[in-house]
Amino acid sequence: VIGAGAAGLEAARTAANRGHEVVLFEKTNQLGGVLNIAAAPEFKNDLKNYLEWSIRSVKMDHRIKIKKNIEVTANILEQENFEVVLVAVGSKPVIPDNLNKNDKIVWVGDVEMEKVQIGSEIVIAGAGLTGCECALNLAMQGKNVTVADMIPEEEFGRGGAKFNQLALVDLLKKNGVIFKGKRKLMEVTQIGAVFEKENGEKEILPCDQAVLSLGVRPDAEVLKQFE
Repeated sequence: VIGAGAAGLEAARTAANRGHEVVLFEKTNQLGGVLNIAAAPEFKNDLKNYLEWSIRSVKMDHRIKIKKNIEVTANILEQENFEVVLVAVGSKPVIPDNLNKNDKIVWVGDVEMEKVQIGSEIVIAGAGLTGCECALNLAMQGKNVTVADMIPEEEFGRGGAKFNQLALVDLLKKNGVIFKGKRKLMEVTQIGAVFEKENGEKEILPCDQAVLSLGVRPDAEVLKQFE
């Protein structure tokens, strides 16, 4: 199994439970992948518990051998003569090419893992589940947060169960998060995030940082080498 994120851990555990001998490769020193990001906010205790259980159950299974800090290549796999390879390398964040790379632009995952320092005025581009959970986390820390997206405001927080979406939106509003729907992020300047509304009108939202939460795409380049 290549990749010890949520899918890789589940795949390794399932295969071992069915009686197979499993080698689990992870290129970093940390198991769990993006679950570590998803479980970072204080209000995600249930997910933290799941992550800890998932890692613990794999580590304790004698049929699973874990190899960390190894970036797997096709040559490595050929030398080991495995019968089956399960590729669970995850995905890459979507970062549009048209956005200027400057110190105001940060990725939502780095914010959640506290890898970057941010100010008090925050604009989050992307109102899916991840963006909205990040907004709530920052608002609970006392930040002034605006969430903007191309989708209408009634769809903010989508990506999970409907009742979770409703509860999340309610918490966002109670914590003072501002919603701005039906607008597209065009660029980020030293003043703030520049959005374009449906009628073509430009709007600048002043901010210390613009947090990108625009989804992810499969890492096709890594997949190709194993075909």
